Amino acid sequence: MAINPTDPLTTLTNAQCAQLRDDLAALLVASGTAAPTVRQLKRRVRAGIDWHLDKADEQAERDATERANIQRQAEDAELRPIRARRAARQRTDYGLD
Repeated sequence: MAINPTDPLTTLTNAQCAQLRDDLAALLVASGTAAPTVRQLKRRVRAGIDWHLDKADEQAERDATERANIQRQAEDAELRPIRARRAARQRTDYGLD
C-alpha cells in the first residue's frame, strides 16, 4: 500500500509504517548521515528535528525583532515634530539675562 504524502502519521497502517521506516533508513544511510544502526538513525532524526525547530525559532526571533523595529520607527516618526518644537523652544533667547 502506497503512502500518501498528506496522510497524518497517526493514520498509517503497520505496513505503511514499515515502508516509511525503510525509506527513511535508506535515505539516511545512502546520504552518509547515519550509520545503519537504530541508535544512529534515531539520533540523526532527532538532530534533524532539533535543527528545523532551531531554524523556526531563529526566524520567529528575527520576525519579532523586525516588528519591534518597525514599531519603534513609527513612534519616533510620531514624536519627531514634538521633539523638534521642544528643541526650538530651548534655543529661543527671550533676552531675560
